[in-house]
Parts: sequence; structure tokens; C-alpha cells
Amino acid sequence: MLRFSRLSLRYRIALVIFLLEACMLASVLGVTLGQSRRTANEFNSASQRASLELLSNLSVTALLTSEYSDYQRYIQDMGKQPSLARIALADQQGRVVAGSRVTDVGQPLWKVIQGGESGWQTHSIQTAASSLGTLAVQFSDAALEAAYDKTRNLALLVAVSGMVIIAIVGLLTGFALTRRLAVMTEVARRFADGNRAVRSKVAGADEISELSRSFDRMADAVGQQEQQLKAQNEYIELLLNSTSEAIYGVDIQGRCTFVNLACLEMLGYELESELIGKQMHELIHHTHPDGRHYPMQQCRIHLATQLGQAAHVEDEVHWRADGSSFPVEYWSHPMRRDGRLVGTVVAFTDISDRKRAEGKIKELAFFDQLTGLPNRTLLIDRIRQAMVSTLRNGNYGSLLFIDLDNFKTLNDTLGHDMGDLLLKKVAQRLRHCVREVDTVARLGGDEFMVRMKALLPLALK
Repeated sequence: MLRFSRLSLRYRIALVIFLLEACMLASVLGVTLGQSRRTANEFNSASQRASLELLSNLSVTALLTSEYSDYQRYIQDMGKQPSLARIALADQQGRVVAGSRVTDVGQPLWKVIQGGESGWQTHSIQTAASSLGTLAVQFSDAALEAAYDKTRNLALLVAVSGMVIIAIVGLLTGFALTRRLAVMTEVARRFADGNRAVRSKVAGADEISELSRSFDRMADAVGQQEQQLKAQNEYIELLLNSTSEAIYGVDIQGRCTFVNLACLEMLGYELESELIGKQMHELIHHTHPDGRHYPMQQCRIHLATQLGQAAHVEDEVHWRADGSSFPVEYWSHPMRRDGRLVGTVVAFTDISDRKRAEGKIKELAFFDQLTGLPNRTLLIDRIRQAMVSTLRNGNYGSLLFIDLDNFKTLNDTLGHDMGDLLLKKVAQRLRHCVREVDTVARLGGDEFMVRMKALLPLALK
């Protein structure tokens, strides 16, 4: 059997109306038929009493005068009534002297009554002086039952017809009431499927039309908000993709949530799907600059994310998709939504050029550009370190000053190129002549200095 909860609203309305009207019709029909039956029975009983009383009065006259011809004709006429099936009048000896059936005349009354038929009522005919005889009347309810059955069948026919009409009216009412709701349901489904331009526009002044207008206003508001969000997202995406800094986001588990184009280019990836949903630490941050494994639990981005704090680091590397690394400086900032920490935004830059520039600056500051030897500044720094070491450990060292003779003449006669070549050769030979712990420096022009470190303490000299 189909469950009521699975029926649509229109069929529920029709079924409820039908059941209510059916119960009402059944109640009215039952009460009406019962009252009609009781009224018919009371009327029939009253009619039987009246007929029996009238016949009794006529029977007194007939028995007293012994004139039965007029009485015979009268009861034969009365016998034509549907409720009077049979009439018999007997004298004092119990013999039928008049009857609605001529064949009963002369028969013993007991024999007529006991003929196998029911419904007989007997009434003694008496005067003040003596008993004159007995009146027997057989009443029949067949006509009453037939009339009742006809009335009942007609009532049932009317009731069934009314129920069918009510069912149709209920169904039509259900359809009429739910037609606009069905329109709104279809509009809501299409709106949920992404058609933001659809509207219900149900006319009227009732609750359903007000619900329709409320839905349309809500749809307008949602459409405007989506347009604003779309514009904001496009603006944010434009900003992210316009910056030269690489930017990506991670959730609190470290999974990537978004990346910009600069991030994909620096890391050597082509599609966002190669990073979205992946553990960023395991992809780009898994190893220290010196090659040691970098556990995620020690990652400064991860630690800052767990604490909901910002971080700034400039001494680590990121790893590209091809396995190569590059030095980076990065900043991480926690992301919160409704006061709840949801992840971190990380911005980083490739500082390879800066590292090379810093190395070049260091080289210019501490090394001779022609020979590659430490210059005067670096030499003085190492002499100071050696002096501190001597005071602390008791070691000693020596300084050797070297000057090239006639270097100016070489420059003047063969040119500065030959002079530079000579200085390079001298630097190479000096480096090969000393140990790794010693320092060969160029002071300037054709002057060199060698700092030689002693390995024995002063006390052993």
C-alpha cells in the first residue's frame, strides 16, 4: 500500500477531503436510514393497530347480525392493501365465517393460522355479555421492506455519486492549491541547479503569492551577492596573478587551498590541480639547504600555523617540480574565518639573484679582483684572528712580505696585460707554495703578503 507520506501534497489534500466527506456522508446516511427505518416501523405498527381496531369494530356487527356478505366484501377490499396479507373472522365455534380468501370460509381458524405462514395477530371479539368470536389478521412487512430497500439503495447511489463528485472536487482543489506551489518548486530546483535568472512570479494576494515574492526577493539578493562575490574573486585573482611574489594558501593540516601563477612558475608546475589538496611541505619544503631531511613538525610555517602566528624566514630553500632547489625568503600569515583559524597564506620570493649579489659584494669587499687572493681588508681581519688565537692558545705565526722587482719596467715595456698576467702567475705559485691553513694576500700593485700559521705552541720553542 502506498504510504501517505510519499504522496504529493495535491494528492494528500484530495485524499483528506475525500475521507472527511466520506465519513460525513456515511454518518449522515447511517443516521438518516436508521431514523427512517424507526419511523416506518412506528407508522406500520400504528397502521396495524388502526386496521385491527377497525376490523374488530366491524366484526362485532357482523357476528351479532350473522350478516357476513358486506363484511366479506369489505375485508376482501382491505386485503388488497400491501400490509394486510390475510383476514379471517371465526364464530364462537372457531369456524371461519368470513375471510379475505374465500377458500378460508368454513375452515377451522386454527387450521388457517397454522398454515405455515407467520405474521398472524388474533383478537377476541367480545361484548359485555359474552364472547362472539375471534378475528385473525396476517400482517405483511414485505412492502415496507421493499420500500425501505429501494430507499436505501437510492440513498447509497446518491452517496456514492456524491463521494465520486467530492473526490473529483478534492483532486481538482488539490491541483488548484498546489499548482502554484509546483511552479515554485520547479523554479527553486532550477535556481539550485545554477539558473540564477529564473523567478517564480506567482500572482495573487494569498500566502502562496507572498511566499513567491519572498523567494524572488531572496533570489535577487543571492544573485546580487554572487555577482559581488564574483567581482571580488576576479579582483582578488587579478591581484594575486599580477604580483611577482609567489603566493599559496594551506589549511591547518598543511594541504594547499590555492596558488597564484607566480607560485606555479617558480615551482615549475603547470596546473593548479598539481598542488591543490596536496601537502605543500612534502612537495616544496621537505629538505634543508644542506640536504638534511626537514620534518614537517619542525617546519616554521607549520609551527606558526598551529599557533595562529605570523612568520618571516629568509634562510631556507624551496624545491621545484624537477628536483632543483632555490633560496627563498617567505612570510606566512594566519587565515581566520569568523574568529576561527582555518589556515595560512604564504608569500615567498626567489632570492637567488640577491644571494649572488651578496656573494659578489663580499667578493669585491674581501678579495682582489685580478688574482682572486684575499685583499688588504680580509688579510687584516685574519691577522687579528691569528693574534687572538695566539694569546689564547699560545700558538705563533709569521708574516712574509713579498715585492716584485722591476714590475713597473715590465708594465711600461710589455704593457699592463703582461703585467696582470705576471701578477696572476705569481699568485698561483704562492698559493701552491703554502699550506691550506696559511693565507696569501695581495696588498696592492706588486706587493704580496703571506700569513703563516705555526702548529707548535710558544712554550716548545
